[in-house]
Amino acid sequence: MAVARRVAGAFNLVNIVAVPLLFVGGIWLSRLLSAPRFGVALVAITLLMTLPLAMVLISRPKFGVALLFVLSMVIIEIKRFSWQTEVGLVIEFLEGMLAIGLLTSMIARRDLHRLGSPLTLPVLIYVLYQVLQALHPNLPSVFNILYALRDPINFAVPFFAAVYLIRDKTQLRFFLGMWMLLAVAIALYGLKQNFLGLSNWEAAWLSISRTHIIYDKVRIFSMLGSADALGMHMAVSIVLALGLAFSTRSRLVRYGCIATVPLFVVVDLYTLTRGAYSAVLVGVLVLAVITRSRLLLVGLLLAAVLAVGWYQVNQGSMLANRVMTMFSPEEDESFAVRQSYIDEYLPVIAENPFGFGPATSGRQGWVLLEWAGVDPSLVESLAGVPADNYYFRIALENGWVGLLLFMVLLAVVISHGLRVFYSAKDPLVRWTAASLVAAYVAMAVASVSNNYFSHVQLKLFFWFSIGVLANLPKIEQAAGESDQVKESAPRLLPRMGGW
Repeated sequence: MAVARRVAGAFNLVNIVAVPLLFVGGIWLSRLLSAPRFGVALVAITLLMTLPLAMVLISRPKFGVALLFVLSMVIIEIKRFSWQTEVGLVIEFLEGMLAIGLLTSMIARRDLHRLGSPLTLPVLIYVLYQVLQALHPNLPSVFNILYALRDPINFAVPFFAAVYLIRDKTQLRFFLGMWMLLAVAIALYGLKQNFLGLSNWEAAWLSISRTHIIYDKVRIFSMLGSADALGMHMAVSIVLALGLAFSTRSRLVRYGCIATVPLFVVVDLYTLTRGAYSAVLVGVLVLAVITRSRLLLVGLLLAAVLAVGWYQVNQGSMLANRVMTMFSPEEDESFAVRQSYIDEYLPVIAENPFGFGPATSGRQGWVLLEWAGVDPSLVESLAGVPADNYYFRIALENGWVGLLLFMVLLAVVISHGLRVFYSAKDPLVRWTAASLVAAYVAMAVASVSNNYFSHVQLKLFFWFSIGVLANLPKIEQAAGESDQVKESAPRLLPRMGGW
């Protein structure tokens, strides 16, 4: 009877949401029949086609999360269908529908309390600061305001989706397994680009993304559209793969995860991304130190020996030279230029505690001024100032107050992850906490040379995984309660093995 009432309640809730949407859709359809221009009709048809997807996302938030991750990994394919489309808007549309779905579920189930976690308050403070930044008086146009409002959505929705949805080990395994499967697919396609060449569309992409060619060598970008994002994706996946391998008793899962590590390393190399190279070293080293795993330390030393041998064989090649510049960035001309900008703008940052507003520097600042009909070369602004250093960009745009808030948030997240690792007993919970902390440290260190926390895929991973990390104690508690129930119940069937 209880099951019947729950299903009926969910059905009624779907009706409540569906009727207004279908009513609005009917109005659009009637206008479509009398549309004076085909362009209007085409837009209306597109909007009508999104209604079923919106309904599914609202009624099935877990499916929405999976779709969000999948689409974030095929950025280049979305661009293929619409060259001018701002891909982030596609992701934000899904996040908006996901937010409605979560809110609908919370109202129906009356379980708003599930959003509470040890990290909810610091995340809310940081998101609120981003909302205030979107109203910065220095923003030159409404385009800047609308663009700035995207960050609070990109931060809050993934975090709260994870806090609300990832509540037990089954869901945790699903998230980790989904990330690893997507990483393998992305890595294999990256190798295809390197050894079999680019498609016509991908070659055309290089014409507007010139940083993907270095010394006549193409930096592979797989389906992500960015070699930098691909490199860091592989670095994070290496750390997670090692964590999963050590957390499980299943030989199939363990050896499968270990087998992906060489694949990810090779793909990482061909991205020619020095920040990602350093992230691999830092991530694996931090994971070994946190877990005090002698096997990981031995593996790292063995990898170092193999790397030295590889360098001796390939000494003088472009790839080997690129790897070695990781240890001497001052010899890179572009690094010197970026450092000169930091030195020049440090006094400006000190004088402006709240910065100049989001997305006012770098290439994006230039683009937004052009959208507003302003010639960036004729006004005094930060547009065009290279802000590859993520901390430099935050300090410029959000001020040193914003930079301090981000550093405090990062410290709180890492501290929570370490507490979870040292207090938890479940292997999956412990190694997940250690892996996520190691991944965050790797991203933080490498972000000195790149905006890794801003890439669509990595931003989604960071904020969603923070929600997962916040829930790990609850996940272990739920697993313990489930085990107690199993032990107290009569054992009718043999217990199945697994993770």
